[in-house]
Amino acid sequence: MTTEPFLIDSFNDSLVVIPRGEAQRLAVVNDALEDSKTWGEFLDAVSTDRITLDELADKFDDLPDRDAPFDPDDIYGFADGDWPAWPMARMLGWLPQSVRALGTLQTTALNGDALEIGEDRLDEVIAALAAEGIDGQEDPDGFVVRACGAWRY
Repeated sequence: MTTEPFLIDSFNDSLVVIPRGEAQRLAVVNDALEDSKTWGEFLDAVSTDRITLDELADKFDDLPDRDAPFDPDDIYGFADGDWPAWPMARMLGWLPQSVRALGTLQTTALNGDALEIGEDRLDEVIAALAAEGIDGQEDPDGFVVRACGAWRY
């Protein structure tokens, strides 16, 4: 569990609560997935993201040529929703029990368990985080929604 500030926003009728750094990282990855026309553009966009580069190295013996057209579906797990990380599932590991207790565990057929927290519980989430010594704040910059891959929906 992390003690860095958490960003909170609504996505698909649920609150999503993500450590700030992870929200920013996943937002960049999803922006690159949406906008890249070539593999070179994608790799340049994520060039400082060690996690993503390591994940790509695990998925490919050899990355496609930088000039090759980029299609996110070529990345194993993307089309199934298994890559990049799904924040509603990752919240189960990120959040203290006191915050998880404000939501409902949802089991999906394909992607495992996810945490849904009612949008009306924002103040309770912020208070529960504060009680754990964690700063929770609404996300004015849209990192959370972008981290969730909103461009795909």
